[in-house]
Amino acid sequence: MTLSCAVLKVVAMVTIVALMPSQFVSTDAAIYDVGWSPDTDLLAWADSKTFYPNDSLVFKYTPEYNVLEVTQLAFMNCLTTNPVSEYNSGPTMIKLGEPGTRFFISGGPESCLIKLSIDVVSLPV
Repeated sequence: MTLSCAVLKVVAMVTIVALMPSQFVSTDAAIYDVGWSPDTDLLAWADSKTFYPNDSLVFKYTPEYNVLEVTQLAFMNCLTTNPVSEYNSGPTMIKLGEPGTRFFISGGPESCLIKLSIDVVSLPV
């Protein structure tokens, strides 16, 4: 193999890696504690953070509460039936996967009235 062929192969590999979609690029993941109670201003908390794929949320809550991951429609209407996932014993760690929005509410009867809900937007890297 000539020197120019070797250089071309290296340039081609560097170009391929540089053009790879960002979801394949490794980043340091963050872990965020979520105070899952009516005393926490969850909207302000979420607005103060920037989330990325592979970050984790740790919901810290007492036995009178739980965490439901729900669809956007269920979130908007505070529907607690048929959640995507249900967690009943805290603390609960949930890893964010693909970029996008995840929706969480508590299953208690007045949870939406007391603003015990949060939507988390995970941005592309």
